[in-house]
Amino acid sequence: LSSIRVIAFVFFFVSIFGKIICKKIFNPLTIMCGIWSVILFLSSFCLFNLRQARIESYMALALGVICFSFGFVTNFFVKKKYRVSLESAVSAKNYTVELRTNLVWLLLLVALIFELVNAGSSLSIILSGKSLDSVLIFVREGASDARGTMKNVINNLIVGPFKFAIFPICAYNIANRQNKVMTFLILFLLGVGVLSSGGRVFVIYLIVSLCVSFTISPSGKNAVRNAMNFVKTQRMRFVLLLGFMLVVFTLLSLSRSGKNLRQHMYLYFSMQPIMFETWAKNISEKGLYGFGEAALNGFTFHILYLVKNIFSLPFPSHWNEIFNSIISVDTNWKPITTSGLPANAYVSAFWYFYLDGRMLGIVLESFTWGWVCSSFFKNTINKPNVKNICIYSMILFSVVDSYVRIRFTTGEFVGGLLLLYFVLFKKTYEYDS
Repeated sequence: LSSIRVIAFVFFFVSIFGKIICKKIFNPLTIMCGIWSVILFLSSFCLFNLRQARIESYMALALGVICFSFGFVTNFFVKKKYRVSLESAVSAKNYTVELRTNLVWLLLLVALIFELVNAGSSLSIILSGKSLDSVLIFVREGASDARGTMKNVINNLIVGPFKFAIFPICAYNIANRQNKVMTFLILFLLGVGVLSSGGRVFVIYLIVSLCVSFTISPSGKNAVRNAMNFVKTQRMRFVLLLGFMLVVFTLLSLSRSGKNLRQHMYLYFSMQPIMFETWAKNISEKGLYGFGEAALNGFTFHILYLVKNIFSLPFPSHWNEIFNSIISVDTNWKPITTSGLPANAYVSAFWYFYLDGRMLGIVLESFTWGWVCSSFFKNTINKPNVKNICIYSMILFSVVDSYVRIRFTTGEFVGGLLLLYFVLFKKTYEYDS
């Protein structure tokens, strides 16, 4: 597996190249190549009896990273010669983007009530002596067995999307010292959500959002220009907050992994090749192709979910087969070590592309994903308003989470992205006299 280590080192240097051309460390190219350089390097040693994947599986994952990088770089250096904007069409001088505060307060109240109710059931599991891992299994089983109940309707259509939308707003508020009461309640929602679900995804999500807001938001730019003030205030606050979130993440990991934390942390960032191989074999044996429905499942989920529950119509058969395959990755556990240690998820984003179109799916969808990420990154750097920064936080999180799944396959994530893009913000235009 020496060739895999060479590829890992190449990805590491590409991540440095991304920092040089983008002038921001939290750019999609640097994060993508940085994460996968670590994964490929660690996986090549097969420690803790990790099963060794075939070289073809490593190459499929590496191909996905390479195509993503080409898509990002190609878009990054494309210059748009012609642009038609709303501002020029209506002779608007400029505009400001504002949060629809009343709507956010209403949705935050609904989310808090919902999570507090869920926390009651989870607390009883924890008090019985079980870990947060048991809570996570309980939540996943409930979601997969009762997707048509009112509880799941509220979670799938309201609370789940809102939680993905609100944490980047929370990070922006922290970086810019805004809406302190709202920020406190959002952090409280995070704590209750961890208790009710047993998962760590939103802790990681908030950390990513904090990194984006502190390095790209206007206050961050002013802080960099005023270095001494930055050291005394912004940087110290950022380090303390990031340190606190990392401590929370570690404690959650300890709760789920117990004495085997070192082994589990290694496997979290090395099991992707064998998990990809296991589930790629599964769909190949079925002869199943998604043709885009796997990677973009989150965009169609809400529409079909509403049609199913309002009109009592079944899901389209092909879509349902793809959906069930996606759910199986999270609910079915497969052995990843020679001693039989099982794991779920962690197939990587590229497995969904493979499901859509095998190797051609990996090439086309990875390239497109890189292109889209580059577009959002450039737009945020050029116009670092609260809306763009929050949306970019979600886009960057999808890159960070690529070692687990493609986030656009989950309805809650896509719903949160649509909330940020169309609902939670408004523009106020200033017109020429």
